[in-house]
Amino acid sequence: MSDMNRYSPGLPAETAMGLLPDHYIEQTRSGRIRSRIKIEGVGGQTLAEVKKAVSQGARFILFRVSMFLVFYYFTHTSSVFFRHADGSAQAGKKQVLFIVVSLALIAAAAVFFIWGVNAIGLLDPGKDFFYNAVILLLLGLGAYFPIASLVINLRGGEDVTANIVKYFELIEDYRKNNTAGNNRAENSTNNQTN
Repeated sequence: MSDMNRYSPGLPAETAMGLLPDHYIEQTRSGRIRSRIKIEGVGGQTLAEVKKAVSQGARFILFRVSMFLVFYYFTHTSSVFFRHADGSAQAGKKQVLFIVVSLALIAAAAVFFIWGVNAIGLLDPGKDFFYNAVILLLLGLGAYFPIASLVINLRGGEDVTANIVKYFELIEDYRKNNTAGNNRAENSTNNQTN
């Protein structure tokens, strides 16, 4: 399967003018949309302008919050933000929001961990060791994922620059190939009428 089939073939109108789209779409192999993430800060820019900014230190970042409930892992990501080399981006409020949510999930995980340790009677030697170990593992995972998200968010977000630039390059190639194909079709139609 080609990379372009994996990403959005239904390109927005601005890509026909050489401008970059304001969203990132990834599809499954069956063509269903797996995720659609808004990209903030690239409006009205071309691929060359973005690549130049990236070479000067700009980055695409996102923030995440995760939790683990028994056997269900949940993660939510923010929009992708284009942070320039000088650090300017509209990401400040989102970063604080994701940090606060991660802290709340860590507090909830700590409460459940303490409750779980007391509920299973960890210090009671009459309890089944395997059962206690599984419960402690699940309670520990409940605390691990929000802590990992908090660390990522405190470090300034997750750097997804390589993925986004590759996505933009694929869109640019797709646009150029379709534009070239349309021009060839128009030229052959014009030659047939002459």
